[in-house]
Amino acid sequence: MSEDGTEVADIDYEKSIKKERLVYKRKGFFKWMFLVQTGYFLLVAVGFGYAGINEFVQDSNRILAIFMFLSALFLIASVLCTNVFAKVNGVGLLKNKEDAFVTLKHFYPDLKIQEVEENAFRIVKLSSSFNTGKSIVVIFHNKNVYFNNATLGRASAVTELFGIFNYLKSKKIATYFTVLQDMAKPTQ
Repeated sequence: MSEDGTEVADIDYEKSIKKERLVYKRKGFFKWMFLVQTGYFLLVAVGFGYAGINEFVQDSNRILAIFMFLSALFLIASVLCTNVFAKVNGVGLLKNKEDAFVTLKHFYPDLKIQEVEENAFRIVKLSSSFNTGKSIVVIFHNKNVYFNNATLGRASAVTELFGIFNYLKSKKIATYFTVLQDMAKPTQ
């Protein structure tokens, strides 16, 4: 559930840790939205790739062909980067939670952080008419901390279009977290 009570897809935390990528408990509508979106992006990527090959073979417009290839690669990479964690080796559960909370407050000062499980934080800001939503998940397992940042589209479904950018944001958050952890370590 989000802050306003609207339903968002539940997360399977155990499978997520095993696969080192966010795994949702997709049921009904969320499963359908995932299949439609992923299929659409892959279909468009294949179309761009085919058009690029066609332009290249016909020797009509090399710049357009290169643009089509790059667009296809971008879409495929975005789909592959969606739901991938940025993993950090922390120091201990309590310190990891404290530093994760500080890190999230640094990047998202206006959002409410919820501890949804004993070893997980989740922030959900739903999309509105003209804005995309956000889902930020932090999972703590042993000394490891897993960060995931996702963009929500229509009906609170994760959209693959921003997969690369979300992964890079997760890496940036993980880097900030690592700096906080390193500052707390005693110098020798």
